[in-house]
Amino acid sequence: MLNLLLLCQPLVLAPVQYGRSTEGRPLTYVQMGTGKNSTLIFSAIHGNERKTAGQVRRLEEYLKNHKDVLEGKTVTLIEVASPDGWKASTRNNARGVDLNRNFPDGWKPGTRGEKYYPGTAPLSESESKALYDLILKIKPSKVVSIHEPLACVNYDGDFAKPFARAIAAKNKMELKSDIGYPTPGSFGTFCKTRRIVNTTLELGKRSEEAEWDRIRDSLIAAIEFRVAR
Repeated sequence: MLNLLLLCQPLVLAPVQYGRSTEGRPLTYVQMGTGKNSTLIFSAIHGNERKTAGQVRRLEEYLKNHKDVLEGKTVTLIEVASPDGWKASTRNNARGVDLNRNFPDGWKPGTRGEKYYPGTAPLSESESKALYDLILKIKPSKVVSIHEPLACVNYDGDFAKPFARAIAAKNKMELKSDIGYPTPGSFGTFCKTRRIVNTTLELGKRSEEAEWDRIRDSLIAAIEFRVAR
């Protein structure tokens, strides 16, 4: 039965700042609900993946109108994890660093100017360091990072496979443990090493609205999924 107190309690919708980007733009999240089953969903860690942020924005609106989904749950949403890259519509941040190669646990040095340039050291970038610190602070039960355009559900580590499978069952995307090329210093590798249940949800080449229609139920499944501890 729906907890009537949930319907009466205010949702925490005011953005919370958790850091600043290289160029000083605020890094913010919105947190909804207060339950122990905690999910972090973020997008646009690559600023040129233009359809991703809209999915998080649509999910926020959906949850505002379907409070029952939040019963016993906390959902943290980051619409744009790389605001400088988003502003410039570039994959990398303002210093030319691919933030999804800047995490510890598997980080490797690279050459400045290359597509996947990982920075000078793990967490050298304010955006990746702020996200890292936020995860240590809020300790989500599981994480979904939204990317494009590979149209698949990718997971790192067998312990994350049940979560990924629950997501893929709803959106009918291919389930993959490997996207076909190395990703040293990626967020997924960081999560695998730290045993944080994580799935990368790769959008396809459909319109933003069509992708939302495809993935909406899978995002709700991610929120409802309970991690066995």
